[in-house]
Amino acid sequence: MSVRTGRRLGLLACSMWLMGCAASGAESSSRADPVITRVADPRIPYPLAKVEGTLSLEQGCLMINGEVAFWPAGTTWDAENRSVRFGGDFQGAAPVSVDARFTGGGGLWPAGHDLSWMLDKDAEAAIRDCLARTGATCAVLLYPDRP
Repeated sequence: MSVRTGRRLGLLACSMWLMGCAASGAESSSRADPVITRVADPRIPYPLAKVEGTLSLEQGCLMINGEVAFWPAGTTWDAENRSVRFGGDFQGAAPVSVDARFTGGGGLWPAGHDLSWMLDKDAEAAIRDCLARTGATCAVLLYPDRP
């Protein structure tokens, strides 16, 4: 799949999200590190949708608006503060904590969409696992406003 096709599908998926793509689940912290990241590849553009919502931790998965969240390369989990810390392209951006409001950029893809163009096999497996465990119907790439 070309990057152009991936971008078009991502934009289509964002439109679907605005029409009600959502799911829910009970909060849990069964995974030690719930941060799932995309690959570090400057040739892969960031989708340009605006994403807002409350970050939650459900069934060991980070979620926003009931959908599975994944993050830019270099993002890490701060277990003590239950927050996501940004590195890589977003080094210096303020962390976002569980139960806090997130506002930034991103893109959304429905379950079953091929994300191999921006995720390694472990990240793809983690997203599939979170989709199954939470009942979510989409995965959302989240990134903060640039510092």
